[in-house]
Amino acid sequence: MPIGMAIVLVAANFSAQADEIWVTNQRTNQIEIIDSGTLKIIRKIPTGKKPHNITFSPDENRVYVANLKSNDFTVIDANSYLPIKTVPAGKLVHHVAVSPHDNLLLVTNRGDNTISAYDARSLASIKTIPVGKRPAMALFAPDGKKAYVSNSGDGTLSVLDVTGLKISGIIRDVGQDAGSMVMSPDGKKLIVIADADNAYAIIDLGQERVLGKYSSGVDPRGLALKPKSDQVFIANRGSNDISIVDLANGSVAFRIPEVGDKPSSIGISPDGRHAYLALIGKRTAEDPPQRPSGKDAGLSVVDVVAKKKLTTIKLGGDPYGVAVRK
Repeated sequence: MPIGMAIVLVAANFSAQADEIWVTNQRTNQIEIIDSGTLKIIRKIPTGKKPHNITFSPDENRVYVANLKSNDFTVIDANSYLPIKTVPAGKLVHHVAVSPHDNLLLVTNRGDNTISAYDARSLASIKTIPVGKRPAMALFAPDGKKAYVSNSGDGTLSVLDVTGLKISGIIRDVGQDAGSMVMSPDGKKLIVIADADNAYAIIDLGQERVLGKYSSGVDPRGLALKPKSDQVFIANRGSNDISIVDLANGSVAFRIPEVGDKPSSIGISPDGRHAYLALIGKRTAEDPPQRPSGKDAGLSVVDVVAKKKLTTIKLGGDPYGVAVRK
């Protein structure tokens, strides 16, 4: 085989295995999609104002983007890269959760202290439900019968009975500014960031109580579960590192230092080998004064196996949410 042809074949194979990294940019009001093989932007998709968190449907065919400033969420066809619809919601839409059966959406309205339920297919509004103060994120149990809402304003979790769409319980003392969370693969534990405490809490979902609180890095923000494992990766915005938590015992197993300036959200590649962290942009007059000012405004690429940062992709603006799909 000619050398030139071999090079082309290797490149084609590598490209076929590449993942898509979807990043919301709060200042440019768009999603930037990066090819993990070339580390180049391959698409830009318009959203609402100040797109924040981003969520894939279970089959990864749809994308949901919470738009903080326009009080709505954008639904995108992930295969055609075309927006399907922008759906009005409550005030300061922060996150969209999708049920495991792909039939229900839960939208957290940070400014209304509510969550809104929608039919995932028709996008019709079903019900708005009061929760705790400043809800940040919603997460479904694996069987779809319950969902949990982190309330950053009062440090609680609201427990939602999905069948009746009503609050069935409250888990207290989760921690100040309770926000991002992920669930263990077996659905028995929940890990919740309490960023104002520089900590995370581990919740026993069977007993609906806090098992323990543990120190993370400084100003922990986003977190992600490593595929097919009990390891949780936490992006620490103040200490510019990643904490890797072992859910089996709850403690930090190790850290990856110097991953970039002011990392917020984090996504893990499907093979678990790379972490992608959004590095926030410079603070502007419209941002709250307590928000730190970033200097890199891009996406940090970290080799999880070698435990080191590989590069930073400069994006400009104010990157925030990260989601990865094959």
